[in-house]
Amino acid sequence: MVFPPQEENTQGLWRIAEGMAEVQDLLEPGVTAAPKQPKRRRPSREQIANLVQRATEFWSLRDRRMDEDLSLYRMAEIPEGEGEVVIRNIPWVMVEKASSILSKQPPSIDAVPPENRLKEAAQAIEDFLRYAWEIWDRRWMQALHGPLLRDIAHFLCLRGWVTIRVSYNADAPPGEIPVDLHVCDPRQVYPQLGSSGLRYVVHRYWATVGEILDEWPEAEKRLSGRDEDEVVEVVAYYDDWWHYLEVDGIEVKPPTEHGYGFVPWVVATGLGAPVRATQRDQTHWTQEVGVSIFHGIKRAYRQLNRLVSQLATEVARVANPPTVYYYDPARPDNPQPIRLSAGATNFLYFDRERVEVLQVTPNPANAAPVMQALLDDVEKGGLPGVLWGVGQGSGFALTLQTDAAMDTLHPLTRVLEQVIEQVNQRALELIRDLHDGPVGYLVRDPLTGRMVSGQAITPDLIAAVGTRTVVRFRKVAPRDRVQMAQLAALLTDKKLISLETARDEFLGIENPQRENERVLADLAYLDPEVTREVLVPWALARTDPVLYELWRQAKLRKGQQEEQKRTSAPERPGGAPPPQAAPPGMPPQVLPPQLATLMSLLQHSQASVSGGQGEEAPPGVPGVEPLPGAGEIPGLV
Repeated sequence: MVFPPQEENTQGLWRIAEGMAEVQDLLEPGVTAAPKQPKRRRPSREQIANLVQRATEFWSLRDRRMDEDLSLYRMAEIPEGEGEVVIRNIPWVMVEKASSILSKQPPSIDAVPPENRLKEAAQAIEDFLRYAWEIWDRRWMQALHGPLLRDIAHFLCLRGWVTIRVSYNADAPPGEIPVDLHVCDPRQVYPQLGSSGLRYVVHRYWATVGEILDEWPEAEKRLSGRDEDEVVEVVAYYDDWWHYLEVDGIEVKPPTEHGYGFVPWVVATGLGAPVRATQRDQTHWTQEVGVSIFHGIKRAYRQLNRLVSQLATEVARVANPPTVYYYDPARPDNPQPIRLSAGATNFLYFDRERVEVLQVTPNPANAAPVMQALLDDVEKGGLPGVLWGVGQGSGFALTLQTDAAMDTLHPLTRVLEQVIEQVNQRALELIRDLHDGPVGYLVRDPLTGRMVSGQAITPDLIAAVGTRTVVRFRKVAPRDRVQMAQLAALLTDKKLISLETARDEFLGIENPQRENERVLADLAYLDPEVTREVLVPWALARTDPVLYELWRQAKLRKGQQEEQKRTSAPERPGGAPPPQAAPPGMPPQVLPPQLATLMSLLQHSQASVSGGQGEEAPPGVPGVEPLPGAGEIPGLV
């Protein structure tokens, strides 16, 4: 009998998984690591204030360039000159389009186990990280932000930097991920670089009192009496062991240990020159570290706006051109203005008065070569047209154009992969080093994509597998999916690549292993036996219980009838099939010689049993025992 599936309570799934993980944690020996030690002494408030000032001054040229980029992005920079003003939206659409392309497809996350026997544990780490990014995305969007990955890509395209703070939340409720993610505006973050990474980070920003109280509850006493919508200045300091916070110059949190053992920031840059300080330039190089995606077209963009504004001014002058009015000074009245509106009539003295239209701007046709050159610079320095769906040609030519266009986004894609890998590593390290129990997460069903089951990871599991992950963006460039699918089918049919490689490289599926499980499940659904014996009763039980009961009764009756047929049929010796009757109308046949000899042996045996009386055959054969049951064969006596 097949029963309909029962609904599962997803609220308690991770708690069951946490309990199982705790039992497993008790049975298996833990992996202990050496405790981390601070690398520097506790800084004083005066030292931190000095570091904040020096870091802010060090990146001042970068801040100026970011402010300039933001002005161009907002289309707030007005071209010089009089007349009509036209500001094209090229920086805005470039940033929005690039961030949408980079965040359109979710990245694949692969954990790298140190041993082959830990593959299942590595899969658990991967599932946990995917679930963690979903939770972080949900928290980020609840604060009136866009999608998390899209905003990270937006900062990378506009600011040229990505700055993310990772923190451990010891007060996280059961079932919640105890790691918080804070994506910050790079304009407000000032890192101090070292030879092997970050030495410390200064975060100087402005926020409302309500936001400060939500993130830092200890600031309630210092900010008592202030309105929650009041904007205040916040200065925070982070190194590998210490943390400091002040609001409007008031110390809220003195230098306090966070005990992470690393600077809890992920800072990365995308485009820009890799130059550093030289003998001739020891300060201006900071301006070129991490530039915007439209940094290379700024000059062409400004000149293009100026030229388009001049052409727009000329078009406006055609509708209302400047004129020179030659009038007769002998007229007693003042000269009347000329009306240039449609259907207007003007009266002038013949041979004494006339009107001439002034041509103070060049012919628009003369500006075409300059316009074309500027547009060519903008396209080559920005996003090519093929990324906007306006590529010319088809097939191989279009593929070449797409690959060339993706050269612009390649460094940004690589930076996003590195950022996600670092965030994954920091989150796993915080759970491994600071958390004292399992962390629950939900797993999606391979068929429906819904959260259906709860699992849990433990600090010991993370210590055994490690914190290293590999992140890849597979489907960033627009591709012909039909052509890629045909190529993948051809290569797999010729046994040149595996199905997993085809799904990964050609089809861009996020998790090829899970997709293989879905394919196997589809094969089970398509099997006629499974459909008849499993899916049909399951569907009837969910949709029509009465019809399901009728089907079940018919199934039972059919089984009983088959069982009766099996029990009533005589069992043949040795499993031999029953003898087949002669076809109707066929005469009886003479026994073949082999069977005739056998019948003679039976008669000899019967004669031996009965002593030979009434039989013409000899009384038995000396030395031959009678066949078993020979005396019971009718017709032989």
